[in-house]
Amino acid sequence: MRSSAHASPPKKALRRDIQGIRALAVVVVFLDHLLGWPHGGFAGVDMFFVISGFLITGLLLREYEGTGHISFLRFYGNRIKRIVPAATVVLLVTVALGYLIFPASRAQSVTWDAVWSFLFGQNWNLALEGTDYFGQGAAVSPLQHYWSLSVEEQFYFVWPWLLLGLLLLYARFRPVTARSTRLLAGGSIGIVSVSSFVWAMIESTASPTFAYFSTLTRGWELGIGAAIAVAAPAIGRSLAGRAGARTLLSWAGLAIMVVSVFVITPESVWPAPWALLPVLGAAMAIAAGIGDEPQHAVILTNPVSKYIGDISYSLYLWHFPAIVFGMTLFPGSGSLGYALTLVVGFALAVASYHAIEKPIHQSPLFKKPRAREAWKSWRSQYADSMKYGATGFLAVTTAVLAFVAITVTAPTTAPVVAATTAAPIDGSEGTEKEQPSVGPAQLEVTQALEDALGTSAWPEAVVEQIGTGSGMSEEFSECADPATAPDGGCTWGDGERTAVLLGDSTAAAYAPILVDILTDQGWTVRSLAMNGCEFSTLDLTSGGAAERCADWKEEADQLVQETQPDAVIITTQFSISTITGTTGNLPVEDWTTGFTEAVQAVVGSTEKVVLLTPAPYEKQVSECYSTLSAPADCVSTPTQGYLDRASVVRDLAGADPTIEAIESQDWFCVDGLCPAFAQDELTKADTVHPYQPYLTAIRPAIEDALLGALELGAA
Repeated sequence: MRSSAHASPPKKALRRDIQGIRALAVVVVFLDHLLGWPHGGFAGVDMFFVISGFLITGLLLREYEGTGHISFLRFYGNRIKRIVPAATVVLLVTVALGYLIFPASRAQSVTWDAVWSFLFGQNWNLALEGTDYFGQGAAVSPLQHYWSLSVEEQFYFVWPWLLLGLLLLYARFRPVTARSTRLLAGGSIGIVSVSSFVWAMIESTASPTFAYFSTLTRGWELGIGAAIAVAAPAIGRSLAGRAGARTLLSWAGLAIMVVSVFVITPESVWPAPWALLPVLGAAMAIAAGIGDEPQHAVILTNPVSKYIGDISYSLYLWHFPAIVFGMTLFPGSGSLGYALTLVVGFALAVASYHAIEKPIHQSPLFKKPRAREAWKSWRSQYADSMKYGATGFLAVTTAVLAFVAITVTAPTTAPVVAATTAAPIDGSEGTEKEQPSVGPAQLEVTQALEDALGTSAWPEAVVEQIGTGSGMSEEFSECADPATAPDGGCTWGDGERTAVLLGDSTAAAYAPILVDILTDQGWTVRSLAMNGCEFSTLDLTSGGAAERCADWKEEADQLVQETQPDAVIITTQFSISTITGTTGNLPVEDWTTGFTEAVQAVVGSTEKVVLLTPAPYEKQVSECYSTLSAPADCVSTPTQGYLDRASVVRDLAGADPTIEAIESQDWFCVDGLCPAFAQDELTKADTVHPYQPYLTAIRPAIEDALLGALELGAA
């Protein structure tokens, strides 16, 4: 870095078409996060990456070409002024609201998210958290969206230094010209981008969570934007005097971006190769505006699009906290809640932009020459903007805080849930086998569930459990983790009778209580449950690697055939997965085929197959609970998809005397309604997995059902 005495490069006015792309990107992100529509709206982040790579690389190249150096003091000073003030305010407000509204465990989690976000490490924090299958359905952090800011800033911790280092190295051997600068920059960003894209192609299938959040798999998107900046002079010359080609390129890019957010789904392999669609669309639209603004590009250049583009950074910062807190404060409010969330998000963004983002970004901070005169001029220019913006910001935040405070101090009551109004949970007329009579242990569980449904206040003991995890011991957690599970599974007990447990993380969640019951009965129990690997002959993906699950299935089938256990116990989630290589939810017919074939493959290798249905998919308690909520706000009902799959399990048991079914929903629901707690214990650790202390509390009912299915008494 040379002396900063060189003159600063001239500033370029903001391009209206780029502001329009920003507007499109932030609006589809907001709508997707709020409404789930358009379902590929998350691709707006990828458009932002391209814009960022183009603008920042263009700034660096113009500075080097104009001054012969890159001032990192000025560069990072401008980044701090542009990014940090507004981001920090959002972090502070979000943490404060978290402690006011959320349970303590979730508020503490949000605080740590804020720390990671402030240090630009939120993407790695989320990547690590995402590898925990027992955290499935974990409460969404209102700061989750900061991952993209972390990716950008990590990229800019490296790219400017790499660029300058290569330029200085080149200058030692021959003179640096404008052409050689561009060639060197283009070659280096090309290598970086291609390497990043290849790695993204590998990781997107091998480790989807890490691929989504990793800077290494996202760098190519910023690199595409950087490449457009490097080639800007050539692009400008090729489009000079060709208004029609410029307009066509702009509209084509816009069309690709719009189509991509409707074609792409959450099941698309991401970020590579599917992110190519929005990335290339954004690159085309940006390239079209180099040298001159495209004609007839009113969708991108109109005043509304330009203004939304101006406030897009503040809107991006505020939109997710507005959604998360809005859904907490107005659960089930439908259109009204969505509308209020939009209004609050935009109002906070407008106020934040005028009071914080723009004034501080344009301030003389980090600029030494004529500091006193510069600050005086700045105050004169932005005094009104800051005053009105701050007033609006305080008005919105005061209204929100007042609403929260009034609601918190008001008595929390809720009508007793009328359990008798729901349809029967089994969704069927019955099975061929005679249903066992309900014993006293199950009657006690049913009574506890009914008591919970009639409760209008949260028990203090339950509140303290929210967000504390599954309660599973390290021994059992490691047994189902593909990184730590031993070959051949884990084994407990030394009895002559043997049982094997098969399934995914839902089976692993039941393993501790099943092992306790069976080993007390003199059994040896082996668990082959594996996180993320559903029990099916279909090639399913639910966050895990398809190849790893295929290997696990083959090993499990072989072990059961070789050992011929006395019993095989199977439980697996009622799939929310998709067949690898396809999109959309798995149809019940396909699920039935895959599950039935997998069960039939086991039947001939054991005396008894026990099909234990998973607990019904329920609301995430750490999301539906707040200091404002009543227990009724967290009551769930089994979905039709769940009921259909439970019927399949009953049909299998009814058609084969060696197969027995245990319907676990009776431990979580009564008359079609599922409370979040019973017997002063949470029933679920998340939306899918049972809370271990609750399983312990209802052990007598589980033991009766399991021993009855095995047609055994006490050993």
